[in-house]
Amino acid sequence: MKKLTKWGTGLVVAIAMMFMAGQAGAVTLGNYDTGQLVPKAYHDGSSVNTVVGITCNNAAGCHVYWTFFDNNSTHITDGMFEMTANDYQGFSWMDESGVGLEGVDGYLVFTSGVNATDTPVSTNDIFANAFYVDAAGQDAVVVPVLPINNTDYVSGTVLSSLTGTSIKSLASGTDPGKKVDIRYWIDPAYSATTTVVLWSVCDVSDITSTVDMYNDAEARKSVNFKLINKELNLMEPGSIQGRPEAFNDGFMRFTVPVGKCDPAETKNDMFVFSYIDSSLIGAMQTLLGGEL
Repeated sequence: MKKLTKWGTGLVVAIAMMFMAGQAGAVTLGNYDTGQLVPKAYHDGSSVNTVVGITCNNAAGCHVYWTFFDNNSTHITDGMFEMTANDYQGFSWMDESGVGLEGVDGYLVFTSGVNATDTPVSTNDIFANAFYVDAAGQDAVVVPVLPINNTDYVSGTVLSSLTGTSIKSLASGTDPGKKVDIRYWIDPAYSATTTVVLWSVCDVSDITSTVDMYNDAEARKSVNFKLINKELNLMEPGSIQGRPEAFNDGFMRFTVPVGKCDPAETKNDMFVFSYIDSSLIGAMQTLLGGEL
């Protein structure tokens, strides 16, 4: 994040309090596990990239399989690399993607596998951190990474041919039916924008969600937004029809839908977070949804 050098102390404190207000959540982050989910991966072929750092906690080393899916969970490309015990591996999506994926939104799944069978290990082998990097803008923002447990994979999964239904659940995510408070900040006075990232286990395409939208004065308005893609959706709160013009800072109370699950999938666990940006201040932040 860039330094807020030209702004007064009062504004800096106010912004810090706003960011802190969105950090509560019941999702699980920061654990070693069989796999790791990077819920949004993107590069523009030039200065914007997603980078991931992976560590191996297996004394025998790790065979790490990775797969990139587009926002409809179509398998696009994959690969594998080997790690020794206590090894660290950097992963640049721009370098690994191959041609033609500039400007394509999707997500990455990393899994420690048994090399002889290409199946997920049953041990907690790998951990990952990820960043969305804008070299031209001299900015970087955290991409939250969720652990994937061995029991989240469909039995018999072959990691060299992972599909959009190979992950049947996400124990580290939010269960269907639960509510999540999604932060937004779209104040034009600070050129503020918000992009909400919604990742799901099951197909949520064409599902319309009715949410209660609150502003910073506790006023409420019921509005709708539609999920377009199957498993990765990006939503702009500023473009929601019916949003009162004065609703520039607050949260939306979202209920995780049941979704349209494949027979192999157990339930539609989701993970929701917001990217809040201000070109005027020069700061981009990641705010987790608050699970109720």
